[in-house]
Amino acid sequence: MRTFEQGYRSVSLIMTLNWDRALFMTGLAGALWLGAQFGTLAG
Repeated sequence: MRTFEQGYRSVSLIMTLNWDRALFMTGLAGALWLGAQFGTLAG
């Protein structure tokens, strides 16, 4: 049972870290896209 609990904790930690990284990448891609859209309007 302890092995299962430790495995669950490690998977939960990995999901938390990956969620943060995915959110950052999504925000970065959105900012680049928005900048490109403003660039085409100004150009």
